[in-house]
Amino acid sequence: MEEELRYLNEEDKKRFEEIQAKLEGNISYEDQKKLVTELAILRERNELKKRSRPE
Repeated sequence: MEEELRYLNEEDKKRFEEIQAKLEGNISYEDQKKLVTELAILRERNELKKRSRPE
């Protein structure tokens, strides 16, 4: 998971961890869909930041 979070800012890292914790709990299907979508957005944001940094 550290690699997933490497390029995220602190606020995004915290939100990522909150979402993961909620997904481990008992939540409705609709809430689960929303959280999975938000996780995908955070992962994509991380990937874009990773690509924009020089090697």
